Amino acid sequence: MRLLHTSIGEQLTLNASRRPAGLAAVFIAEGQRFTWHELDAAVSRFAAGLHAAGVRQGMSVAIWGTNTPLWLLTQLAVARLGAVLVTINPEWKAQELAYALKQSDTEVLVMQSGWEKKVHDKVIRYDYMAMIQQLCPALPAADFPALKQIIVDAGGTAAEGYLSLSDLLRNTDSPPEVAVNPQEVAMLQYTSGTTGFPKGALLTHHNVLNNALAAANHMGIQADDRICGPVPFYHCFGSILFVLGALVSGAAMIVPAPVFQAHKTLEAIQQERCTALYGVPTMFITEMGEADFDTFDLSSLRTGIMAGAPVDKELFEAVTRRMGAGGMTIAYGLTEASPVTHQTWVDDPLEKRITTVGKPLEHTRSRIVEPGTGKTLGVGEVGEI
Repeated sequence: MRLLHTSIGEQLTLNASRRPAGLAAVFIAEGQRFTWHELDAAVSRFAAGLHAAGVRQGMSVAIWGTNTPLWLLTQLAVARLGAVLVTINPEWKAQELAYALKQSDTEVLVMQSGWEKKVHDKVIRYDYMAMIQQLCPALPAADFPALKQIIVDAGGTAAEGYLSLSDLLRNTDSPPEVAVNPQEVAMLQYTSGTTGFPKGALLTHHNVLNNALAAANHMGIQADDRICGPVPFYHCFGSILFVLGALVSGAAMIVPAPVFQAHKTLEAIQQERCTALYGVPTMFITEMGEADFDTFDLSSLRTGIMAGAPVDKELFEAVTRRMGAGGMTIAYGLTEASPVTHQTWVDDPLEKRITTVGKPLEHTRSRIVEPGTGKTLGVGEVGEI
């Protein structure tokens, strides 16, 4: 695989130039569709607004929300300005949010006003406005000395000192031309908090674009593919493998809903004739567990990625048989590695695709070691990657 030596913003501009009328993204819940030309123009407008609000190259800009157009535009606009995207888990509470904002030295926060989900007939609400005003009722804030601006999607409800999204987009200037070196940091993503608070992994444009490209190549993703991505944007599965995987291949991003809903995912596959589907094992299990699963036409599915947890043989066989994704792949990795380190190929023997996580990704080396000592183990010996 030949490595890319471009920035995220340059790759978007390239897509808009090469395939202006090609489908780039569909947000089904919001009823919004973007061609690559339209997405590029929307990102430029958003970047101009962010620049007018004070965003500069190298600054940390946090995004707090679900899978919406706001998230996608923020990710790409921040990259175009050469700033660093800080991804905030949409289910975090005030204490976790405060930790991330301080630890990342976030200077600008882009956020939804809130969202809700239904779990077993119970509605769980996430009132972001209440949480942020509890932590930071006005700017500047002594507890968050780096924080200069808070941008909220709610048109007329931004609190004093905050900036509404509608006001941000009133700026009509063109965004500045920023020379972004692909080796500069593009994202700060928080990962496993099993030993305390989550740790921030710094990932460059070069890291994430090439990792996304390698993963897309393993599935044979091309510009005419349509990738269904119910995986969360705040996680590397969503923001890198899904969003940037589409960016480097020219394929379309199909976003079924702001948060995972199995039925909405099946509807999206059928409606948009998706050719690839991403998800963690529990997502696939839930999708196939829908009462009316067999009524959906999923014949367009060809491939995809299952990752994030061990995939057993029975589940893999069920996905390839019942969902028709005969070229499904399994990936393994970690956020710090941008994220994939191992992945099966779409044309690997079926037994290898069912029972392994594949070989090391291109331009990646790995070894199996003895836990505790780090000693390299031989063929057939059991240890850790």
